[in-house]
Amino acid sequence: MRLAHHGVGRNRIRAALRQKGVSREAVEQGLREALRERSERDVLDAVARRLLRHESRDDLGRRLAKVYVALLRRGFPASLVRERLILLRPETGDILDGYQFAGPEPTDADGDPD
Repeated sequence: MRLAHHGVGRNRIRAALRQKGVSREAVEQGLREALRERSERDVLDAVARRLLRHESRDDLGRRLAKVYVALLRRGFPASLVRERLILLRPETGDILDGYQFAGPEPTDADGDPD
């Protein structure tokens, strides 16, 4: 499962499968099953901790911005990325206020936000 083994989020998995021609219903069903086996929050937390651990000469704000963007590129929903980064590093809440997703969050087959 790509979620657990490759540290990618549902948005990236969804896009890759849809690009390969997998039906929307099959993609959403597969994601629901995968997310029952392994929490996307747990995967995101592990990836975020690893990225935050890297030594960097950047100040915390710049480093956090890089981690935020890296997690979005991995396919994690922006709202979840923000939530988890604040929980992992509570002092970063003010820094993250400026980083808002510039569009609607993708939705699942039921129309609910991811």
